[in-house]
Amino acid sequence: MSAAKAKRGKPRGGSAAKRVRKHTPAPVARAAQPAAASARTTYPQIVEDIWRAVAPLIGAITLAALAQSAIRRAAAQHPLLERVGVTIDGFDRIALEDALAGASPTAQADAMAELGKQLLGVFESVAGALIIKQIWPMTQQLEQLVGAQRSGA
Repeated sequence: MSAAKAKRGKPRGGSAAKRVRKHTPAPVARAAQPAAASARTTYPQIVEDIWRAVAPLIGAITLAALAQSAIRRAAAQHPLLERVGVTIDGFDRIALEDALAGASPTAQADAMAELGKQLLGVFESVAGALIIKQIWPMTQQLEQLVGAQRSGA
């Protein structure tokens, strides 16, 4: 065997864990890390955090279909969500912001609480605890924001 072939056949240095970590795509590595809760956290930000956490787990196309189903169910009770759409890139943030801007704080809180409930329902039916575990911190942020908005209304 030639020296070049022998050199190519040798395993590279470093542990397997280092190689896996080095080649893990950045969005997957950060997917389960929600934005830090703060006074500036908004409903659209929380929805985006949920999207970033779930998309790597089930894929953007599946997530878009599930999210659209959740929006339809929530919009049946809260029509202000009817204009909110979903693509494979995420929720239509502008439509969500516009829909919420035209509603009272109580209506915003009620609609977003229902959307959160519907999202949890469809995710649980598809992947059970796997997705719920990933988005639990964001659902807690959503509940805190809803509670704060309801108490201030």
